[in-house]
Amino acid sequence: MITRTIGAGGDHTDWYAFWAWVIANDNPGTNDYLCIQISDVAMSGSTLATGGWDPNGHSVEFRCPYADSHQGDPTKGFKTTCPVGTGGVVLQQVGITAGCTYIVDGLWIDGSASLGSSSLVVQASYGTSYVRNCLVKAAASFDTSAVVVANFDGSTAYVSNLKIWNAGGEGFGWHAGATGGPIGEKVVENVTIWDCGKLISPSYAPFSAVTTGYTVRNCVVADSGGTDFKLHPGVMHYNCACQDGTLVGATVANPINTFVTADEFQSLDDTNEKFLFLIEGTKAAFADYNPSHGPKPLDVQFGASVEYSPAESVLAQGGTEPTYAGDEDIAGETRPNDGGTYAIGCHEQIYNPLYSRDQ
Repeated sequence: MITRTIGAGGDHTDWYAFWAWVIANDNPGTNDYLCIQISDVAMSGSTLATGGWDPNGHSVEFRCPYADSHQGDPTKGFKTTCPVGTGGVVLQQVGITAGCTYIVDGLWIDGSASLGSSSLVVQASYGTSYVRNCLVKAAASFDTSAVVVANFDGSTAYVSNLKIWNAGGEGFGWHAGATGGPIGEKVVENVTIWDCGKLISPSYAPFSAVTTGYTVRNCVVADSGGTDFKLHPGVMHYNCACQDGTLVGATVANPINTFVTADEFQSLDDTNEKFLFLIEGTKAAFADYNPSHGPKPLDVQFGASVEYSPAESVLAQGGTEPTYAGDEDIAGETRPNDGGTYAIGCHEQIYNPLYSRDQ
């Protein structure tokens, strides 16, 4: 494993500079790479705009360490901006080889000025991709996607805990092409998409999964233009939420087909630390305990602070247990009701030592 630092004073000024270096110096790949963001980054070009990297069975991880990341809050953490004339952060395998792994973890990508390019693109063939714990603000004035995961039939992909907003086109697009290989597992869960699809074309939607073979859990689309979810009949959706009644059919389980945005989210201002966090129940010490909520729990009697009221948000209580599962894998915030329920949307950032190595 070779570690490369990305940012001011690091090995590369931005993700584009890393790709230019690795394509020139290690292609086909002979090493695994861990790319760690160490400051704010402004993209200098479109990653992999020309050529490409054949991982040759190796892996690459783009990561902002948890302590330096946004942790779900757009007012904090290192950011990657995509200025006018540049594309987004693109992670793309050109060679079709088995065993490669791509990881994008903890990035805060602002593509609102990028004039039409998708902000985050992950594409692989016969490999495994993980995209998680990211904030992505897209360009409102162009009908392009904010996040695209293009994983072909022979690949495996896991997408979780994303906040996506401000896209003229798709918020999240899951596209695939047939390569003739075996179908790998593909899961997307706990994604919040807000204020996307305002310039939507008829073929897309704020959440688009237009091929079969995927499982979708705990995802929400709010205040969109066009159709909230565009689903292939073979895409299985569990415990997702929309506002236009599009979560219907035999492959949709426990949907929420209508809700009021103001009743669900603490803030719709992306300069606010509570942006797109769900409204939860409150916590109270012994002196403030409300007897109407029932007998005092034992720890309240000794003055401890505990959660005593139910979550106010429908979405905070409406999810199903994610595949990453377990309270011990949550960093930053506890689950609603101290683990008694699971949230719909990106309410929590996850820490799973199986995938991340910075804890």
